[in-house]
Amino acid sequence: APYLLEIPRPLLEQNTLEYGLDLFERLQARVVLLAGAHPEANLDNSANLTAADSPASVFNLVNEVFLREAGAAPWLAISTRAFANQPEHTIEADALLSYLDSDFGTQLSSPLTAQVLELLQADGMQVRPVQGDPATAGYEALFLPQVRYLAATRNKGFMTLWLSPQLRASYRDQTDYRVQVDQFQALGLAVLNADLLDYAAPRVIAAPLPEALLDAVLAYIDSADIVLLDQLQREWPTWQPQYLLDTDSGMAFLLLSDNTGHLGLIAQLAPRNMARKVSPLVQATSAIADFKQQQQALLYFQD
Repeated sequence: APYLLEIPRPLLEQNTLEYGLDLFERLQARVVLLAGAHPEANLDNSANLTAADSPASVFNLVNEVFLREAGAAPWLAISTRAFANQPEHTIEADALLSYLDSDFGTQLSSPLTAQVLELLQADGMQVRPVQGDPATAGYEALFLPQVRYLAATRNKGFMTLWLSPQLRASYRDQTDYRVQVDQFQALGLAVLNADLLDYAAPRVIAAPLPEALLDAVLAYIDSADIVLLDQLQREWPTWQPQYLLDTDSGMAFLLLSDNTGHLGLIAQLAPRNMARKVSPLVQATSAIADFKQQQQALLYFQD
């Protein structure tokens, strides 16, 4: 698809790289541009690719070349950035969205922008447009050097997705996060490394789960307290917690397994929100894939 993904600050703005690459794959974009240095690496500011006075760079040149060589064909460049909440302005959103097209219009009316918005909506993301209000001032796409070339193009657009700290944290690779692994091992609980979909899809069952059990799992997710994990296995001995590190995404999950190896619950240990998802058992495969992508807290099944 004619999308150009740009990740100008992968080192400074944590997890914008992971989100950008995920977006690149899901949109089936044709190009991804990745900055190769920290923005403060060079004294002449040449590594700061997003500064208004940034000198010429290969990153910005490649951006211009792709948009120019595309001629009149529609293309959308998407930059993944990070925002941080300020004490005077707390932004209630997973992402801020700023946009400009070749005519410097801001209407999200093209098929390319519509596909991005549909994907964000499917992920359950709360997206807030940048409209010049005090909380989002300074996040306008107009100020980015990558936008300067838009006026010389036709049928092109530039979108910036400013990602919240909470959203970015949910894309953190948990491979090296040992605290919860150590907790499970200390309690004699299983620790697995496997593809979540391949492992869980053939094992899930529709089982009645007490509300108190679901609340106990959520309490452990919220606190990562080993005492709560121990209580979980002691108070509901028919459901034993397992730790699974998904080899596909690097995300960590808690599974509840019965004594036959069937799974009654899948829980994301670093969810983006604490939502619960109930799915028909016949749709288990697609439900697990969507659950992982949307990064909800709990997934269980019914007949």
